[in-house]
Amino acid sequence: MSKIALSPNASGSGTVTITAPNTNTNRTIALPDVAGNVVTTGDTGTVTSTMTNATVATYASATNTFTNNVAAPAFTGTSGTSFNAFGSDAIGDSNVPYNSWGTPNSTYYRWVLPKAGDYRLESTMRIRLWGVHGMILSRLYNNTTSAVINDKYNYSTVRMNLENRGGGTAETFNIQIHQTWIVTTSADNQDIHHQLFSDNNSANSSVQSDTNGRNYHAWYRIG
Repeated sequence: MSKIALSPNASGSGTVTITAPNTNTNRTIALPDVAGNVVTTGDTGTVTSTMTNATVATYASATNTFTNNVAAPAFTGTSGTSFNAFGSDAIGDSNVPYNSWGTPNSTYYRWVLPKAGDYRLESTMRIRLWGVHGMILSRLYNNTTSAVINDKYNYSTVRMNLENRGGGTAETFNIQIHQTWIVTTSADNQDIHHQLFSDNNSANSSVQSDTNGRNYHAWYRIG
């Protein structure tokens, strides 16, 4: 093994030794044509974010967040940035539109997505067909762009909530229904409404909100 010993400057007392391993193959180690420090495996303070490629995410230990290509606050559990929800147990009955789509309550039955990206949307709602026959459907509507939306994989967002088609006297149904979607938004601050549809023309086709069961709309940033 060959070695090169470098003497220190006048204020130093140690010697810097560069060694070459025993090898049967010619090796070339090229130094870059820029001024700067050579980094070793024992170096913990020389490499900075400006020395890495722009596509490499760097870790900021002081804030425990990722920077550059990672939307840091979206993945560190910050309410309003990585997740949020609307919920209420005091709205009362909200009639579902008959043979048309609409949002029974545009204050609570929606999701406001702060940044462009991928989201998981969830809802849990008290769906009511109280002594009447019919069905109630759900879909997602972007109230910001005034457009019905498909999910991330271009599937329809229409979901069946409840259907009762039996003959004779209709049962009294009031059921907590949970639904979920994966969606992508291409712009910030998108107001996504949870629209409903009923083919029963009565006040007994509704969404109920009281202390027996809270209606809840939550979103989670996932990409």
